[in-house]
Amino acid sequence: MLARLEGLPGVERAETDFSGDHLRLTVADASAQNAAIELLAASGYLGEVVTAAPTDRWYDGGSVGELSRVEAGVIADRVLTIFRRVHSLDDAASAALRDAIVDALHRCFTHTTIAARPSPSLRASAVTAVRDAAAPIVGDGPAAELARLVEQDMSSDHKQQGGIIGL
Repeated sequence: MLARLEGLPGVERAETDFSGDHLRLTVADASAQNAAIELLAASGYLGEVVTAAPTDRWYDGGSVGELSRVEAGVIADRVLTIFRRVHSLDDAASAALRDAIVDALHRCFTHTTIAARPSPSLRASAVTAVRDAAAPIVGDGPAAELARLVEQDMSSDHKQQGGIIGL
């Protein structure tokens, strides 16, 4: 979305906050601002002008991959907490599994184009990628369980519901 916004005439810079909930745009004039709001609306996002910045740290298109890796780690930690309640893993296997999940999710987040939230194509890609990455470490059955946990996690609104339900 940041690249699409920066591609609009008059939009000089587009950035997002850590949560991805807020955008900060540097625009040449009001017509660029209006075009950005229209693009956001057409993509399913609410765009409105605010004057107070909700954060001090902003991420542009070049650093958004950093945020994607952080988000991948957050998801991996949530699903692995539930997974380890049922499956015993030694420290080496647990670390390898976390790394594999984070790498798989990060690739999906940075290589899947989405138009608006929620994104079924992103979620489906992530589920498949996690299953494929986990299978060599834990086997096909447990990898399928992890994939289901990722699907459930990515379908949840963590701001309001507080997480996912266990196996």
